[in-house]
Amino acid sequence: MGVEVERLAHGNMFAVGLGGTGGNVVGTIVEEVKGKTVNFDYVLIDYPQGLQRLKWRPSPDKIIELQLPQYEWIVSEGGFSNFPREAIPQNPELGTGRRRPYSKVTFEYNRKRIKDEIDDRLKKYFKNFRTHGVTCWIFTSLGGGTGSGMFLDFAALLKELREELRYEGRGIFIFLVGILPSGTRDDDAEARLNAIQALRELNYVLEREELFNQVFIVGLHRYAIGGLEEAAETVDRIIAKCILDFCYGVSDINNIITAVDQRKLGAKDKKLLSFSAACYRFPLPEMLELKQLENKFLELRQKEERLLRDKDRYEEPMRACDERIRKLQREINDYRKQIDEARKEEGLLSFIKRIKVKKWEEEIKRREELIKKNEEERKKYEAKIKDVEKDLKKVYEDLAQLRGEIAKVETSLERGQEGAFLVERVSRKEYEREKRRLEELAAKPLNDVVDAVKGAG
Repeated sequence: MGVEVERLAHGNMFAVGLGGTGGNVVGTIVEEVKGKTVNFDYVLIDYPQGLQRLKWRPSPDKIIELQLPQYEWIVSEGGFSNFPREAIPQNPELGTGRRRPYSKVTFEYNRKRIKDEIDDRLKKYFKNFRTHGVTCWIFTSLGGGTGSGMFLDFAALLKELREELRYEGRGIFIFLVGILPSGTRDDDAEARLNAIQALRELNYVLEREELFNQVFIVGLHRYAIGGLEEAAETVDRIIAKCILDFCYGVSDINNIITAVDQRKLGAKDKKLLSFSAACYRFPLPEMLELKQLENKFLELRQKEERLLRDKDRYEEPMRACDERIRKLQREINDYRKQIDEARKEEGLLSFIKRIKVKKWEEEIKRREELIKKNEEERKKYEAKIKDVEKDLKKVYEDLAQLRGEIAKVETSLERGQEGAFLVERVSRKEYEREKRRLEELAAKPLNDVVDAVKGAG
């Protein structure tokens, strides 16, 4: 029963284009479904300027325009003169300019309005097509700013709607199609860094919650002859064809590749097109664990320094007590020596000497009391020092244990890095082998090339 519901949902497609790249992919799908009887609807989410630069003209009622937040500062701008910062553009000409944080801020600012509109559109979809299940396809670039910055937040919004509609007997499947930058000089470093960060965030989310039912990562390469602009158009056609085959034709996802008719994709002689998908895993859990261990290690080192300072603070007055005790003991010895000398004199002690002896004996008694007090004070400091040394011993044991745990995580990361290098070397060999095969196929007629590709699949 679950499989039938899932197939039913896959046959009901609701496409969401985030940003310029996502919007153009959805536009290609719209062209593909024209004149066909399919359960299909779409919506585009972007800035007004981004929507104007699309390669097609979507219906106005299928658009959700992002409104930029306005800020009022509590204090004057002059209060921030010593802290240079980049202002959020109020009229961005190129979307967010590949600045993903701006996209996140803008999405949160528009979140309630987007949720209300998507909720309304999905309910109309269920009503118009008389269905109980739908697959929401999210199309976005991972190297840009608008879609790359908000696709996870938008998916979380869909998940909220899925939970709410579940009580009405409605089902929503969430599929993601993310397009990577080319990795060539035609794409700047910022696009590649954005893609890496987007994949890291995606990996982090996927390891903690089931946000997507399926994730497809598509590489943008120099398909056949031409630059990235031609490649982008080719990729749009490939994605549209493959997704539509998956939703309305091919039942098995493994058959998507062989189901692509290259002539319908606009391929010409001596060209070979391919649909590629890749999954990247970043060692984010290990990195987070390492960071937590390092923070704990730092806390223990700070505690060690604090305890050592306390020990020094206790040892100084204890040494002062020892010095006072030694001084008092010397004075007592001097008084006793004088008393012994006075008593050795012949005859009775004079009245004056008896008074002096009595005074000396009182001084001795007073100093003995002072010695006793200093010894008690010294014992207190000694006890505190012992407590500190006990805590220090525990800190040193914890530090030693943490060093071992950190070493294990670092070793795991190093092995993972070695594994990544190994995969890269193997992939490079596979690439070279595939390149040679493609060069051989390039000289053959297109029909032979298609048959060869299908045979390889």
